[in-house]
Amino acid sequence: MDEIKMKKPIAIRSTKSGYLQNIDLPDLISVATNKDFIIRLERDIGEYIDEGTVIFSYWASMDSSPDSHILLNTLSLGTERTTDQDIEYGIQKLVEIALRAISPGINDPNTAINCINRLGRVLSRLGQKHIPHPLYHDEKKNLRVITKPITYDTYLYKSFYQIRHYAKEDVSVLGSILHSLELAADGNKHDTHETIWEFGQFVIRGFDPKVLDKFDHRYINEKLERLANATGFQDAFHPISHE
Repeated sequence: MDEIKMKKPIAIRSTKSGYLQNIDLPDLISVATNKDFIIRLERDIGEYIDEGTVIFSYWASMDSSPDSHILLNTLSLGTERTTDQDIEYGIQKLVEIALRAISPGINDPNTAINCINRLGRVLSRLGQKHIPHPLYHDEKKNLRVITKPITYDTYLYKSFYQIRHYAKEDVSVLGSILHSLELAADGNKHDTHETIWEFGQFVIRGFDPKVLDKFDHRYINEKLERLANATGFQDAFHPISHE
């Protein structure tokens, strides 16, 4: 990494337009290894790529030059986003359904709560399965591919930041978000627990405790305490009060 910072990379531009749907990373690593160069992916899965957009940057020795067509063939572009590798898009669709359900015109809290619970299960699985790797190496430990993976806290934010708006005065939505965060914490590694707890505090800060009575506060405090226990932040738990 220190060496390539001193060298200017060469850009490879896309020859067509579309959403970046898939990346064949094993094939990309294999090409970089065989031709002895380092390549950086400049766009993320799900991003719209226009013709002529820089999609790769690479560093190569004087006697090696990668075939841009071979590199571009490791990517799949299409007219629509898909959920094959685009986890964020799947989350976005669930959020859209939840927001539509809790809008004043529809007012279907049960569907919204169902979507929120599903988001919690998605976040739980992500913590178990999704390990972002910004750097990929060949079998000899040589750096070959550099990416910009989406972090867990970004997925967490994208899941709930819009729904949080409706949790300001709706105890059922707020309780569902806290329950989903608890699900995410239960199924996740400890290194995500602090992020989940901090996001729970972010959700609570947007809530107006003065609009609900003591029974609602008791319900929310129970949810918040369960989240504190699931994340290991029992000492940081402070019940909310309507006063």
